[in-house]
Amino acid sequence: MSSGVVWRVLAMIPVAVAACVPSSGQREWPVQGIRFHPDQTWTLADSSTERMAWRNADGDDLTLLSIPSPAGLPSFEDLVAVRDYCRTLASKEDGGLVSADVVAIATSRALQVIYKMERPPAYAYTGLILVPAGDRHFSISLATVERGTTGARDAIVTGQLLQRGELSTEAPDPSTPHARGTVRGWFVDPYDPAYRGKVLRSRADDEQYDALVPSHPLSKLRRWLPALQRSITLSGG
Repeated sequence: MSSGVVWRVLAMIPVAVAACVPSSGQREWPVQGIRFHPDQTWTLADSSTERMAWRNADGDDLTLLSIPSPAGLPSFEDLVAVRDYCRTLASKEDGGLVSADVVAIATSRALQVIYKMERPPAYAYTGLILVPAGDRHFSISLATVERGTTGARDAIVTGQLLQRGELSTEAPDPSTPHARGTVRGWFVDPYDPAYRGKVLRSRADDEQYDALVPSHPLSKLRRWLPALQRSITLSGG
């Protein structure tokens, strides 16, 4: 699989699915070699030997794919290279890296990635678990987007940081018409402070603020991903 399309595959951008089939009525698991246990809030919407897709009542998407091993994916032993790889692929889709870590999965290890993309006036977030399986990989993706009133997480965190005196602003460039001041250090890559991308992790994306906004997409991803990790089992067939 070429590097030019790998992130689109890993991102699991939702596609049209067949009429929903209640999960309680679907006992077969056609994708061989891996199993996990979505909770009862997810309804199976589509399945084949290489793809299974679920959706919940909020319109969030959970997808499992069996794919060829991504080209150029570094060894999990080199976490710096892995994070550079994830950052590059996210940026090609105008996305920004929130986190990228190697985690324990059943008897193996996997890559867990969270990234964000602008969907004005909101952000969309995707969480990925990429599990090696010989010459293939299993990719589990969770995709969710801010809905309703957006920007609440940023507003709450900004208010707290201002109260603690932890925010400072930079004056706008006087040579740029209608330019606005910016908050110093608000947007920064989690692993490379010198990196400047179109979309970057913000201070409001820090995990410590998840409890303040439990319904925010990023907060939900950080609850869902560990639960899925714990439920994964791998087999040779």
